[in-house]
Amino acid sequence: MHATTLRAAQPSAGKSSFRDKRYAMPCLLVELLSGVHETRHWSNAQLILRDFGGDLAVGEEFTGTFMFDDNPACGLFQACAVRLDPARRLAGAEFRWLSPAARDLIADAQAARTPDAPDRGPLMKVSITQPTINWSLSGMLLGRYQGALAEGQSFRGLIRLEKTQEPGPFAASVIRANPERHTLALKFQDLPNGTFALLEAAIKKSNAN
Repeated sequence: MHATTLRAAQPSAGKSSFRDKRYAMPCLLVELLSGVHETRHWSNAQLILRDFGGDLAVGEEFTGTFMFDDNPACGLFQACAVRLDPARRLAGAEFRWLSPAARDLIADAQAARTPDAPDRGPLMKVSITQPTINWSLSGMLLGRYQGALAEGQSFRGLIRLEKTQEPGPFAASVIRANPERHTLALKFQDLPNGTFALLEAAIKKSNAN
């Protein structure tokens, strides 16, 4: 599949009723396991990301996951960007929603901190989800991408239809990375049965609407 096949066809003259179903697809939340931010500056209300090169705007909400070095569990969150410093590559955000597992992880990590060295506590590893511009069972076009994946490179990731849903793993290869538009076109190499069922259910739900 080529990157251009991810785009919906345009209606021709006299066929204004034509609509490519891919435009009606729900937005997927995709976690690229190659793009992880690390920070020790976090609390149950906010976090600060260093060496951040994303294109968030102040007031913009985003979703993501986090985990700690000494715990394999994963927490989900929704946050709002409240401060951005491109020159220093810093991004500050306030949590707007934390899953029960995320609240438990933060509580356990806070208990491991010492009062005299709060910045030396557990290291939080944060992955920000990328939204899909469009997708099919063959691949996806992601927006807001500013990572280092290159054309032809293979990688693994996770897909969610909703932030509270169990993610579906996948393996894919890059068709094209466009740094000017911050997009990443990819082709699936492996979709486990559970992930295929997740995407198929989203398509059926979209077609029923």
